[in-house]
Amino acid sequence: MNSDSNSGYTNHNNMKSATRAFAIAIIFLLIVGYFMPAVFIFTHIDHEHDFNGPGGSCDVCVYLAAAKSMQKRLNAPMVVAFFAFAYISVILIVFKSSDYHAISYTLVRMKVRINN
Repeated sequence: MNSDSNSGYTNHNNMKSATRAFAIAIIFLLIVGYFMPAVFIFTHIDHEHDFNGPGGSCDVCVYLAAAKSMQKRLNAPMVVAFFAFAYISVILIVFKSSDYHAISYTLVRMKVRINN
């Protein structure tokens, strides 16, 4: 093997690793963003009311209402995303296990040279 073919393979693996790391970071941020309103709600649910907000309302109550609204809006997409991810994972696992045997026994894979 020459160095040119190895460098292309290495660059492909590095790019694949970077893409995977980026995807994991995005998923982590989405999960953290989903749970932050819940954390705020749980930590401030029994707060002391101060009515210094606009129109004589409590500032914390306004933010609690916004956090609850955000939780309600994010529930359906997160549930759909979870089930879609689970469905795609199962499909990929099933097809990868059956596809592996078909790929591993090709002539090219076994490096068989056919001369006429």
